[in-house]
Amino acid sequence: MTPTHDEEMALLVQADLDGELDAARRAELVAHIAGCAECRALHAGLAALSTRLRTSLPYHAATPALRAAVARRLAEASAASLPAPTPSAPGRPSLHAWRGGWWAAGLGLLAGAALAGLLMAVLPPGEHIAREIVAAEARAALPGHRLDAPTPDPAALAQWFASRLPYRLAPARAEAAGFTLIGGRLDAVHGRVVPVLVYRRGDGVAELYIWPEPGHAPQPPKALRRGRNALLYWRDKGMEYWAAGTLAPGELAAFVAQWRA
Repeated sequence: MTPTHDEEMALLVQADLDGELDAARRAELVAHIAGCAECRALHAGLAALSTRLRTSLPYHAATPALRAAVARRLAEASAASLPAPTPSAPGRPSLHAWRGGWWAAGLGLLAGAALAGLLMAVLPPGEHIAREIVAAEARAALPGHRLDAPTPDPAALAQWFASRLPYRLAPARAEAAGFTLIGGRLDAVHGRVVPVLVYRRGDGVAELYIWPEPGHAPQPPKALRRGRNALLYWRDKGMEYWAAGTLAPGELAAFVAQWRA
């Protein structure tokens, strides 16, 4: 990579880990990382650092009183910063009044962004991941985004992932609960590039997101529902699994039960 390109990609990787990229730019970055060992190593290193910070630093949930106090202070600061209006001709707002309106809009956006950042900061880590999985599912539903490696062969798919990831996945099951493996892709979730196994049954799609979580105790499957998306996650043998799909919760649970068996 040229130095200019190297700097640009480093900024994009950091923006991705901070959740600042839109869906299209993030998909482009994921595709680039899949074929660039340097950017893949950079992304993995920064993601590992982010994970260490999240897991080693103490977590304190904000109380409702704290959230209300922050919202109140932001509103007060916004109101206090507005310039006083100046007289103008009837029916004709002054330039100062227009500037005041822009200041109000800008401060309102900053206040909203700050409050949104606070609320995101106090979400449990699992909720962050659930939202990222739902966003990844929305991207996958766009034409041409579901599969990077369209193959029903578990061994071939495992080899495809092995050439693009710093760890190796065992070959997946070819079928579970009537869902048949149709391929996989790489996606960006939880601050890292992760493999996704894609299964289909009729019009239904079930997907498995997998990444290493060494040192974490096994955890039995837990079901979630986020909008139209059924989610189910568990940990086993140093790996974390998230299953997702626009399915009834019972369908996804049956798929996961057979897949795990």
